[in-house]
Amino acid sequence: MLPKHILLFTATVVAITSCIKIYGEELFGIPEIPHAGLSDIAIASFNQSGPVIYYNPNIVANTPRAVVDFIRAHEYGHHRLNHVQQQMFQQNPYARVDLARKGEIEADRWATDYWMSRDPEVVWQTIRAFRDPRYGNLGSLTHLPTAARANLIEAHAQGISRGGAPTRRRVPCTHKLHPNGDISPCVHRAHYRGDIIPCRHPVMTAWGPRPAHPAGDLVPCTHLAHPRGDISPCTHVAHPNGH
Repeated sequence: MLPKHILLFTATVVAITSCIKIYGEELFGIPEIPHAGLSDIAIASFNQSGPVIYYNPNIVANTPRAVVDFIRAHEYGHHRLNHVQQQMFQQNPYARVDLARKGEIEADRWATDYWMSRDPEVVWQTIRAFRDPRYGNLGSLTHLPTAARANLIEAHAQGISRGGAPTRRRVPCTHKLHPNGDISPCVHRAHYRGDIIPCRHPVMTAWGPRPAHPAGDLVPCTHLAHPRGDISPCTHVAHPNGH
């Protein structure tokens, strides 16, 4: 899933039909259902008929075609890798969060594999969009920050490229403007598994209202591990257009 913060550039409306088709190839026949109230661009899910993908047509209409294509393959990856079922049947909230985090990385790899064998430019354009500081985000309880996702996607794509014919015409610039690193907002939560807070879901019992979850609710951690910021390798290349 693409976190809601990354509403990228204005782009041509991309129509999504009942079954996904990318350059004439239908992917597995899983229905895609519009859901304007969805906070993400798309999610893999199930309904009474089986596996489905819900998508927000408003976000899709304002997202570049390449990113839409990548995210669509990403959601299909969740179904092909059985991520949705694994999370549905996991009762432990900590284990469910860990499964979701692992699943997001695996779905990105699946989408990268798919597009590198068909149209690698979809992958490279998605990486550039994820790294754009105007549209990046710090991630969530289950999603890495978009810049970190871009790094993992690129590493996987480059590994595929080295194993076959070259797929990139331009070599990225490796001369960083700030050799000592950049200081950026901290993206490391102090409690990466989340915070336990008093349950906010009361249920009525014979003794009056009681918490539905006596052990507390698991919510995303809001405490930054490094409030003064992280020092990370410089991401500002001297030649942004490459060599």
